Amino acid sequence: MSILVSFDSGILFAPSNYELSRTNATVSFINQSSSTATFTGFGSNIWTSTSNLSVPANSTRTRTRKSGLSVGDADNISVTISGISQIISVVYPAEPPPPPPPDTTPEPFPVEDMQLTPRSVLNKRFTVMGVNQPINLTVTNTTFTVNGNATEYTSTTVGGGVRIVLKITAPDDYRQSITYTIKGGDAPIQTFVVSTGDPDIQSIVRLNKNAPTDIGLREISTFFGGPAQPSLTDFYRGQSYVPNIAENDNIPVNGSISLTDFYQAATAFYFIKAPAAQVSVGDTTTGAKTGFVLFTLGSDFDMGFGANVRDNSLFKFAINRQDDLPTNALTVALSAGQSINTFSQLNESIRLTTARSYNNEEAIFFGTVTIFAKHPTDGREISIDVSWAINMYGP
Repeated sequence: MSILVSFDSGILFAPSNYELSRTNATVSFINQSSSTATFTGFGSNIWTSTSNLSVPANSTRTRTRKSGLSVGDADNISVTISGISQIISVVYPAEPPPPPPPDTTPEPFPVEDMQLTPRSVLNKRFTVMGVNQPINLTVTNTTFTVNGNATEYTSTTVGGGVRIVLKITAPDDYRQSITYTIKGGDAPIQTFVVSTGDPDIQSIVRLNKNAPTDIGLREISTFFGGPAQPSLTDFYRGQSYVPNIAENDNIPVNGSISLTDFYQAATAFYFIKAPAAQVSVGDTTTGAKTGFVLFTLGSDFDMGFGANVRDNSLFKFAINRQDDLPTNALTVALSAGQSINTFSQLNESIRLTTARSYNNEEAIFFGTVTIFAKHPTDGREISIDVSWAINMYGP
C-alpha cells in the first residue's frame, strides 16, 4: 500500500483520502517530484512513530501503522513540497463484506417447444446468467458454440456472461419431432421439442398429370429433387426425397413401387435455410480497399424439401438500394454471367461490389436483396428478403 505525491508547475498532487490496509501494516510514501516531500502530523493513535518523515526527490520511505486499530480510527497528515502543503485524511476501514456464496444454478435458458419446416436450421442465442462460478453446460441431440467461436460442443465448462449459440435442426420430414435437452450447472434439465407438423398449404406443389401413365422417372426425380442417376426405389415416402404427407399416401415406404404410385403426388417448396444479413467493413485508412457482399446457394440459402431440389430450382434476384450513392457506384455480378431479372438454374449466387477502390475516404452502401426461387415443374414462385451493407470507413 502506498501514498504517492508529486509536484508540477507549482501544483502539489496528493490523495485527499487514503484507506489503510487491514492486512499490511507498512505504508510506502512515494515522492515523484524533483524536490523533497515532508510528511508531518502523524498521530500516536495510528502510527508507531509520530516523527516527521522526509522523503527525498524521486524516492520512497515507509512508516508502520499500529496493530489492533478499530474501524473508523483516523488521522490527518500533511505533506509539503516547495512550500505548498496539502492534508491527507487517513482512515482504518471496515472489513470488506464476504464474497457471495458460490452460485452454480443459472437462470432458466430461453428455450421452448417450436414448430419448424423439415431440415431447417435455427440458431438460438442467449447469455448464461445467474452464476458466479464456472458450470458445465450439456445438450443432447444438438451442439452449441461459445462466445462466437467456431468450435461446436455438446458439453463444456462456461461462466456467467458467456454468449451461447444453440444450433437447432428440424426433423428430416413432416409429422416428426426431436426432443432436445439442455442442462447448466445445478439447474434442472430443460426439455423442449422441435416438431414439423403438416406443410403450409401455400408451400405444397403437385405433380400435375392427367393420368397415372403420363409420369416418367426423370420427371419424378426433377420434381422431388432426386439424385443425378435416379432409381425408383430412391423415392419411397418418408426418405430423402418424398415427404411423408397425406398427399403421398399412395407412395409406399418400402417394398414394391411403381410410377403410377406417384399420380397426384406432392412435395413442399420452401427455403430450408434463410440467408443471414451480410455486412462488409473496409478500413480505407490503411490503403485502397474495395468492398463486397456475396450470397451463395447452399452456403447462404438453400431449398427444400428434396435433398437435391436446389439443383433443379430456378433463381433470380432484385436489389433495393436504400443509400443515396450513385447507382453505378455498385456493381452486380451473378454466377455464370446470368441476368438478375431472369429465372435460371445457373443463378446460384449474387455478388455486390463497390465499383472502385476507396482510399482514406468513406462510403456506406446498404439495402436489401430479394431472392426469388421457382419450382422446376410446378412453376411456384417464392421469395425472401435479406439485408446487406458495405461500409468503407476512413478518416
